[in-house]
Amino acid sequence: MFDFSIFRVRRQQAPKELRVGGALLVVLGLFIGAGATLLGWALLRIMIVIAVLFVVAGVGASVMLGRPIGRVGQ
Repeated sequence: MFDFSIFRVRRQQAPKELRVGGALLVVLGLFIGAGATLLGWALLRIMIVIAVLFVVAGVGASVMLGRPIGRVGQ
């Protein structure tokens, strides 16, 4: 199991230990940030595809029902 005590500041902690703990936190933060960016990029693209599919389905349904898009309630 990983020892998380290196992230805790202690009076006896050497500067090298502090640097190692800080470097690990920076690397973990970069991985999390990159993952969130990629996920957001993929979700924005997926949402665009879903929106286009909804528009196409709406136009197709209106054509099949014989109702123009602008006159749905009449």
